[in-house]
Formats: sequence, structure tokens, C-alpha cells
Amino acid sequence: MFSPDAVLQPSANNSRPKRTRRAGSEDSVKLPQAKKRRSALRKDTFEPPSNAPIDDAPKVANGHLSANGHSPEELNHKNGVLQETKEITLRGARKHEKRGEKAAGVITTISPELGYVLALTHTDAFIWPYNSSSPTPAHRDLFAFHLPSSVSSPAEPLPIGTFASSSAGNEPGLVVVLPNKGKIIYWETISNASSLLPGQKSYGIEGSIPGMSSGESVVDIVNAEPAGFILTLSHGRIAHMTVKDQLGRPAIGIQFLRKVPTGNTVGFFGSIRNVLGGSGRKGRPSIAVGNASKGQRNVTIASENGEVEFWDVRANVGNSLKFQVNIKEDILSELRHHLPPDGSESYQFKLLDVSLGVPPGSTVQRLDAAASTSIVFLTSLSKQDTAYYYLIEAEISEEAFAVTATHPIRCYSVPVSSFSPCVPKLSIPTPCLTALVIFESAIVLFSLSKVAESPSSQLLREDSSLPEPFQDVVRFKDGNAFRVLGIGTEDRNGPSKHPSCVFSVQSFGIIRLSLVSSQAAEIDVQEETKISTKSRIEQAVFFGPIKNNPLDLASNSNERASRDEVEKAAFEICDEILASTSKHLQKLSSSVDQHLRLRCKAIEDLVVHVNKCYRPISRSARFRLLGCAEKLAAQRGLWKTEEEYRKRTPKGENTFFELILLWMRDKTLADPEKGNADQIRLWFTQDTSRIDTVLIWLSNMFKELSTDDIKDERLIGEYLSQAQDLLIAACESAFQFREDNASIYGLGDEQFKEGILATGYTDIPMPWTSDRTVIAQHRVLHNLLSEFLDAWWERSKIRDAQNPSREIVLRMGQRFPDFVDLLLRIVDERTRYCFETDNTGEAKTWRRLNREIRRTSMYQIAAMGFNRKATDLAEKLRDMEALNELICGQEEQVEAQLHDHHSPSEKLRLQKEKAILAKRVDDYFTTYGDEWAHARFGRMVQVGSLGTLLNKAEDPHQSSYLKHFLKQQPGYDRIRWISDILGIQEDYASASKTLQFAAMQEDDLWNKKVELCIGKLATLAAEEGQAARNSTREVSATSQATKAAVNARFDVDLATLDEQERLRNHISIILGDEINNLKDPEMKIDNVIQSIGNGPNVKGKPALAGLLALATRRVVEGQALDIDQLVDFLTLMQASGGIFEAEALDSEFATALFFVNQAADSSTISMPRFDSATWADKREALIHVIWRRTILADNWKELNKTEGMTDADVRAKLHATKTLRTMIFLAEQDLTSQSTAQPSTFSADRSSLHANSATSNQEMRLTFPSPTQIVEMESFPGVLQERFRPEEREIIAKDLDMEQEQLKILIKKARLQEHWEGLLEDAKSLVSGGDVNGEVASPRKKSLIRSTEDEEDGGVNLTGDVEMEEVN
Repeated sequence: MFSPDAVLQPSANNSRPKRTRRAGSEDSVKLPQAKKRRSALRKDTFEPPSNAPIDDAPKVANGHLSANGHSPEELNHKNGVLQETKEITLRGARKHEKRGEKAAGVITTISPELGYVLALTHTDAFIWPYNSSSPTPAHRDLFAFHLPSSVSSPAEPLPIGTFASSSAGNEPGLVVVLPNKGKIIYWETISNASSLLPGQKSYGIEGSIPGMSSGESVVDIVNAEPAGFILTLSHGRIAHMTVKDQLGRPAIGIQFLRKVPTGNTVGFFGSIRNVLGGSGRKGRPSIAVGNASKGQRNVTIASENGEVEFWDVRANVGNSLKFQVNIKEDILSELRHHLPPDGSESYQFKLLDVSLGVPPGSTVQRLDAAASTSIVFLTSLSKQDTAYYYLIEAEISEEAFAVTATHPIRCYSVPVSSFSPCVPKLSIPTPCLTALVIFESAIVLFSLSKVAESPSSQLLREDSSLPEPFQDVVRFKDGNAFRVLGIGTEDRNGPSKHPSCVFSVQSFGIIRLSLVSSQAAEIDVQEETKISTKSRIEQAVFFGPIKNNPLDLASNSNERASRDEVEKAAFEICDEILASTSKHLQKLSSSVDQHLRLRCKAIEDLVVHVNKCYRPISRSARFRLLGCAEKLAAQRGLWKTEEEYRKRTPKGENTFFELILLWMRDKTLADPEKGNADQIRLWFTQDTSRIDTVLIWLSNMFKELSTDDIKDERLIGEYLSQAQDLLIAACESAFQFREDNASIYGLGDEQFKEGILATGYTDIPMPWTSDRTVIAQHRVLHNLLSEFLDAWWERSKIRDAQNPSREIVLRMGQRFPDFVDLLLRIVDERTRYCFETDNTGEAKTWRRLNREIRRTSMYQIAAMGFNRKATDLAEKLRDMEALNELICGQEEQVEAQLHDHHSPSEKLRLQKEKAILAKRVDDYFTTYGDEWAHARFGRMVQVGSLGTLLNKAEDPHQSSYLKHFLKQQPGYDRIRWISDILGIQEDYASASKTLQFAAMQEDDLWNKKVELCIGKLATLAAEEGQAARNSTREVSATSQATKAAVNARFDVDLATLDEQERLRNHISIILGDEINNLKDPEMKIDNVIQSIGNGPNVKGKPALAGLLALATRRVVEGQALDIDQLVDFLTLMQASGGIFEAEALDSEFATALFFVNQAADSSTISMPRFDSATWADKREALIHVIWRRTILADNWKELNKTEGMTDADVRAKLHATKTLRTMIFLAEQDLTSQSTAQPSTFSADRSSLHANSATSNQEMRLTFPSPTQIVEMESFPGVLQERFRPEEREIIAKDLDMEQEQLKILIKKARLQEHWEGLLEDAKSLVSGGDVNGEVASPRKKSLIRSTEDEEDGGVNLTGDVEMEEVN
């Protein structure tokens, strides 16, 4: 075989070169150096001709591509580092070709047997050995020369050429054909060709092709030595060319290979075509050379229409056609079972290429007409705009043709509209187990291995479910920017030791694609027949980004991987990158930072490729990949900080990080015997996934130092400072990387703030930065730093050899705010994660820790003198309470300094500082709004600075915030109404509403009364202000009515409070000084309860007794009662026979009914309404309760005992009942069940508790429900249950049901209904001043009462016109 290093030197004077001796193993003949011989090479020898574009100059480069499927494992893979492909420019500086343009101007021929590449342009030839280990050929190995006969125009086809075997030595010859002219030039050696000088006679042998017709040209040349060469012409003719005569002398000989006519070609013109050599074939025939012997070669010619010819071609004796056959119909019959899925059967058939296959293990024999030959065809079916390709395996002989296998190429198809003149070529390197189909911009690999016979394969074959052979495609980038210019096939005995295909690629150079996978003739049916998803991704990630890489490794293949497969592969690749175990990454680097960046870029390329070329991976997977890259970024931050400390650390001493790696156990151990002595670099290279362990040891290391009794404060201080810097560098780098690169990882829609995810933790892995153990150790480090700064911040100012360096303490203090900020963010991230993953308990713990760290640390930072840093941190965290405390502290400090005696300049400085603080406070209101106002004003309330707070009501900038602050705090109503009045707008109406609301919330009777009185005044002031602002001078009737309504509303509430106060004073008088002066309030309350809590209405009813006790307590303590409590107190207490008997309390039941009606007829705030039911329902329920208890307060059984009594005695007994007294009292007080038409005013005097302004003849309606009606109603309706808790309602209902049962018994056994009706008649007579059985009642008012029976409810209505004047 030819050795590219041995080159012959031609003679300069003879027409034939001298025979040179064969180069031995120790000596070789080299080309003479240019400086030792006279050369006529012009300056423009290697410059492009003036009429040719600069793009015609080829770039030649050696690249080595080894592929398992399409794996570019050796694409400039040097020392484990992927490097750019180097290029050499043979002529001038080459411009980059425009994408989409076809690069004309160069054509190449590759000779794997000789190891050379020939590149031809219109005027020049370039030859170099492509098996060199260098990416670019050495100058001494490059042959470059002008062609002796130039073509007429660059628009004409390029010259084509091939190498010829050498007649002497190991150097090959060269054949060049000018296609249009048919001119042939032959050189016995390439040295002869390259030594041609201007003016010298050509040493090449020239000839031409006879009989070329107009427009006909040579399109291909195939080396068929030793029999010569086969030329393919554009009109389908085939010529056999020899370059030696019968005596072995150089001479050009041409003989056309004429096929036997097929079909009925008769007549005169048909005979003429046969005689004159009309052997044209349809389309462009394809040539395959077979077995060879001395001077002889088998040649197969296949036409596009399916005609196949087998020739025996000889160098000197002549050529003979063995047989020919048309196989089109046979192939089409097989293709009918493999048509494209579009349902059509109308396609254009073409036979594109042919290859003679030799089964493994068979012996090479000469072609025998009777013996069958294995052959493989490349065919196509095209229709409309798409072409589909097939590989046809067959056995062929003169007698028979049989298709053995049909393989559709499914992984690649070409749009017909983009067809180029380049016809796909078929290459099957020995041992013929893989076919390569070379398109202009893609290469298809197809396995020809057979499935081994086994029970499994037989079952699958019977079911027609055998797996399809493996196939895959390698595409070139950017359409026509890269395209195949020439190919060559190497068997497994070649330089790569694997079956290979070598091809030249435009704009790149030479690439070898080697089939390094198992080349077995038979494969098991269970054997995996596809490239793993991981392998595909690795190819794209590690080789795709290489500069000038012509292969499109990122394109989708025909196999669609599932999302789970893609994620699993991505995780495996990512883990290998973190551990530096990937075979595609360098294991070592002189620069740790560069190595970390390279690995981080690999993960980024991984994510970009996966997101671009596969189905979208899950959000969880994207976060996991981002987390892996964050760890590399954190390592970069660690390394940069460590490098800085290494520069400052004296030689022989360890940095804190080195000390950690010496003590830490969870690490990859260095092995000096294997060259891994640097533990630091080894950790950065292989232990990225364990970075959290190092972060834990930043604090854990101090425990180890304490265990070893290391107490040197200077050393501890230095280590603490380094630990602080290392943690900040690592975590800040990770957070910054996360925020900056989230969009690259497909997380651009996520919300990050300073690296912390705002929300969305439910379906992602826990962030590695907020691991529970890591945070706990960060907290330990924080405590160590805080304690050290507390201990040495002031003491380090004293220079002492035993004290820590002041510089270290200062640096530690300056960075402490950054450390606190970082720690708080990490804790916040953990808190968010726990809350969203339903771990609320732990989340609250982390939130408390966050608050604790935040407050203590900010105050400590301020105490060290870093006020601005402390406030900046509070502003950043939006901790308004801490920010206000810090600002107040500064304000107090400035005020204290101003009160001291300072120089005028010092006071001026302090005043400026005070003004700056005031400006900052105002700016905070603008920036933070109500958040700041709440903290600022809330502190004023807490410390009692109410005067300062109310002064803010007059501040035009802060008054609105103060008003809103006070409005949000119900407990601040007593301050808010003052603020409303003192404010800029003097809002009396708002002050009145505030006071009414405050009174509603007030429990103290006196305070409530005062608030109502001031509220009434504020309302009147607001009305007067409104009237003064009106343009009219006259006060309208509407305004008068409004004022009257306001007075009535407040008077109702005040009258209610007066009644409660009268009850309290009454109790106080009855109790006497002895009980009133008791120091123990509980004893006083107990005495009152014992006095009034033994009545019949609470006897045997513990729940009602409890309600009475609760109401009594509030009365004694001076607290206001609501309507329910007032009813309980008045209807359940014991009045007659108790402490109230001597004072003759008119009627506690009538009073209760009076207030229920007043509460219904006014919008009182002392008796608020209920939302769940209308007040009418509640009013009716309370009236029933009062009347029920009124009736039960009398002893009806005793009233039935009338034996021996006169009518007067019986009447006197009945008239003494509380029931009758209540009826009479209500009528005497003119109580209506409807609101009066005119506003009513009520005197505080209990004796005149009636409507003073009631209109005469106003109809009043008093409802007296009968006992029968009462028992028909619910004892405990829903409107009465709302005031009680659910657990209290059952016991209350039990007592109320008992009341109802007692009333039913009285109706049944004590003739209650009859007594009720009699008492009602008596009441009418007594109120009207009439005679009741001969007895005249003492009239107090002159009233007319009309009694009507209500048919529906069984009650009695008393109505009448009342005249408001005394009766004489």
C-alpha cells in the first residue's frame, strides 16, 4: 500500500520519468525543498484567478469522525478537550459562504486504498494525505499545481479525477478529465503532475473521448483497475478507459460499453443507432466494480429504469457483456408492500445506485453467469413534493432475480423541490453489515445484519412482528452550507480498524464515520437495536456546540423518546457532569474555575437541547437540573474566595477551607499513587454533588476545634471570617445564578426575588439551599459570629497580641449584614416550601426563627455603628417595626446629643442629621404607605406619646395615614375622634360616627354615656357647619327635621343608659354602706346575687340563674347591658319580697317591655341589631319571654283558693298580681308598639319616661299575648340562640323549655287562660277610670281604651286616643 510519506521526485529533462528505486524502511525519497531548486512559481500561483470567485478556493482540513450510529467521538478530540476544527486556506482568505447558496468551484475524490484526497477546481489541483494525525496537512505533504489545460469558463462543469496505480514505487498516478471537452490527462505519479512549471512541456499523457455529441459531458469516473477506468457520460453512455497500452506504456484508450438492445427496436434508424454505438441508458447509470484478477474486473451497470448489466472488463483483450436483466417489475412488486402511508400507488420509480455485497465468510470468486450474486440496490419512489428511499437486497444471476429483503428508509426523506444534481450514493464497507446512503446533506446508516434463528424469532416472524433493522440519519447543518463533495469506503482493515466511510464536506474538510458497534452477521431478536436516548443527548450536548461542527446533532431522530426516558437520561448525564465521570469531559484542568465553567456550560447545553428537541420535560425536572448547575456556580464562588485566601495565607499554613477538607469524611479521597494528591482540586472536580456537606462543615469545624482545645482567639477570628466569606460566596453565587438563568432552564415564567422562588413549591424537589440540616448549621455559624462580635467589637480596639486583629473584626462586622440577609433569605425559602407542602407546623417554627434572627441581628448591626446598613436591611426585608425602632433610636440619639453642650458647628451638624432623619421618615410614608404608618404610629401609642401622635393630624403629609391607621384599629376610637376634630378638615361628622362606634364597643356605663354625649355634640356641630356652608340663609324644614332625628337617636340611647344607672344606684342604696364599702368586689356581687337571685323564675333553673348572675355583675360593676342582658336582669330578679319591695319599683316586667319597644323603634347603638333575623322576629320572641316570666312570677294556684272569701277579697287578691300591674303600667305610660310620627325625646327622669312631643290623638297599639298564644310559640327560637356559644345552647334551651311546661300546667290546672281574660277586663276598666264590680279605679289619665278580640292570634289589642293632660 502506498505510504504518504514516501514521495517520488520526477526528472526535469526526460519525457518519461526515470524509474526510482523503492523506498526502504530506513530511507525515503522526499520532495525537494523549494529553496533548493529553481522554481518558476509565480506570486499568484496560490491566488484565485481573476475570473473565479473567492469562494472557489477550497478549504481542506482533516477531521476524524468515529460514529456509533452517528456519534462524533473523534471530532478533534484531543487530550479529552473538544477543540475547534482547524482549517488551512489554499488560496487567499476565504469568505464565509452564504447560507442557502451552493458552493461551486471544488470537487473531491477520496482514495481510501492510497490514503489521498484529490480536490479539483476549474484551474488547480490539490492533493494531500488525509490519514495524517494532524488536523491540517503539513506543507511538505501538500501537492498543489495548475491544470495544464484550463476550462473555458467557470460556469462549465468542474474537472473530475481519480487516482491511478503507480507503475513504479509507491506513489499513485493521477487521471483528470475535463467533462465538457472530453479531454483526459494522465500522470504516472502525482509528483510528475505537481512539478509542472510554466513553460515546460507537460509530463502527462493526454487524450480525449471520441464521438461526444453536443451537450454531452463526463459526469463520473470510477477506478476499475487493473482493468482501467469506467467513465459515465451525461447521455447515459458508459466508456471503458485505459491508460496503458498492451506493452505497458502510458497511452489513453477509450472503448464504449454498448448494451444489448431490448424491446422491438427494428427499422433502419434502429440499426443505425446500434451500428454507430448508440448505447445510451436512461438517466444517469450507476457503476459498481466487483472482483478483480490480473488485468480483469467485473463491472455492474444499473440504469435508473431498472436495467442491470454485468460486464467482464479487461485492460487489453476486450470487454464482454455477461448478461443483462431488467429488474424493475420485480422490485416494484416487492415495493407494493412497503408503500408510503399516503394511500397512493402512483409513484415515479428510480434505481439510484448499486453495490455488490459479499456475505461474511464467503470466498471471492469470479462472476459466473450461472452463479447468483448478492447485490444491494438503492431505489426511490417519488410523488409530488417528496421522495421515499428503499434498500433492496437481492440475489441475481442470468437465469433468475430474487429479492431477499426490502428495507424502507424511514428516518430520512427529501423534498423533491430541493433536489440537487447530486444523486444519493450507496456505500457498504466490508464486512457488508451496514449500509451507508450518502445524500448531499445527510448520511443514513442502515443495519444489514440478519436476525439469528431462535424460537423467539420464529414466533415473531410468523406474526410478522420482527423488529425492523436499525437505521439512523446524520444530518448536516444549515442546508447547503455543508454538503458532501466526495466519498470513499474503508473496510475494517483500514486505518481506523473499523468499517468506515470517508467523505469530504464543503466548508469543513474530511470526516471519517466509523462503525464501532458490534459488526455481527446475526443479532439476537432481543438485542437492543436503537441508540439510547442518553447517547443521542450526549452527542448533541458535547459535540453539537463545537465551532464549525458540520453535523446537526440536535435534530430529532425518527425515534421519539418518552418524557420519562428523556428525564432519566438527562439526570444521568447531569450526575456524570457533577462527578466529572463523563467520558466526554476532561477530568483535569489547570484552571479550576475554567473546569467549573465548562461543566456548567455542559448542563446548560443539556437543558437547551432537551427543551428544543424533545417533548417538554416536567417542571420538577427543570428545577432539578437548575439545582445541579447552581451547585457548580456555588463551587465557583467558593473557589474564587478560596483563591483570595490562599494568596494571603503564609506558605505552609492551611486556609480554613483546606482544614475542612482535611477533617471532613464525606469526600472523594485523594490518592497520591494515582496522581491525585491535591485534595482541594479533587473536591472541586468530583464532589460537586456534596457541596451541602462543606456548607455544614463551615460551622461544624468550630466544634472540632473546640474538641481539640484550640482556643486561640486570633485564629478563631480568622477562621470565622473565612467561614462567613465562604458561605456568602457559595450561596450568593447560587442564588444569582438561579435568578439569571431561570429562563434558559425553561423557568422564565417563575417569580424569583433575589434567588428565592415566590410560590410554586408543591411539585418540585426541595431546594438544596434550604435543607433543614444546612440551615441549622448556618444558624450555629450566625450565633458564633454574633457572640464573637459582641465579645470583641470594642475590646479589639485595644492592641494586644492575645486579642483578635482589629482588621479581622472590622471585616467580619462589615460583612455581618450580608450574612444576616443571606441567612434570612434561606430561612424564608424553607418557610415557603413548608407552607406550600402542607407542613404548617414546621413553617411556623421557621417563621419564628426568621423574626428572631431579623430583630436581634439588626439591632446588633446598629449597635456596632452600622446604622445605615441596619436600616437598609430592614428596608429590604420590609420589616417596618424594626425599621421604626432603628429610626427612633437614631432620632433619640440625635436629640440626646443636641441637649448636650456642643459647639455651634456640632449643633449645626446634628440639626442637619435630624432634618435628614425627618426627611427619611416622610419618604417612608410615600414608599411603604400604611405599613410604615402602622409601625410608626403604633409605637407612639405603645410608649404613650399620644400628644405627638395627635400633632400628626395637623401634618398635611401624615394626617391621611394617621386617619387610616386609627380607623383600622377599633381600640383607638377614643383617639381617632380627636384626630378627626384636630385635623386639617375638622371632620365633625366623622368624629360623631367614631364616637358612636366607640360607644357600641364600650362596656363601661359612664364612658359609654360620655361618648354618646360628645357624639351628639359633634353631630350638631357638623350640622351647623353644613348649614353655614350653604348659600341660603334660611334653615330648611328638612334641616330642622334632621336635627330632631339626631337628637331623638341619641336620646333613646341616653335614656336607656339612664335607666341602667338608676338600677345600679337603686341597688347601691338598698345594699347600704356596709356592703358598698366592702373591699372585695366579689363579696359585694355575691351579696347582690343572694338578694335578688332567689325568685321563682330562676328556681330550679341553673342556666337562667347563671344569666341573672352575669347581668347582675355587669350592673354592679357599672358596665352597660345590651337588650338581652337587660331583659334577663329585669325578668329574672326577685323584686317583690326582696330588696326592691320597700322602694316600690313600679314594674320590672313593664320596664323590660318598654325598652324592647324603644330598641325596636330607634337605631340605638346600645342595643345593636342582629343580622341573622329581622328585628321584628327578635322583638316578638323577647315579648313572649317577658310575658311568660311575668305570668310565672305570680302564684296562680294560690289565687284559685277562694273558699270562704268575699268578692272584694278575691278581687283584691287578683289585683295584687304582677300580671295586672304590668298591664296597667304599660297603658298608663302610653307605650306604643309603633314608632311615633314625630321624633320623641325622653327625659332622664324615670317618672316622665314617655314621649313628651307625642302628638295628641296619636293611635297607640299595645299587644298582650295570651298564655295560650305564648305556649304555641317556640320557647327558644333561633334569634335568641345567636348570643350563645353552641355548647351553651343546650342547657339554656332546657331551662326555657321548663318555663314553657310550667305555663302549660297553669293553663291546664290553674285556669290561667280564664284568669287572664278576667284580668284584662279589669285592666280596661281601671285604666279608663271605670267601675270594676262597684269599685272605681283611681284614674291617672283620661283615656279611652277600646278592646277588640283578635281572631287570628287570640291576643287582645288595647287601642285608644290619649289626651295628654291631667284629669281633675
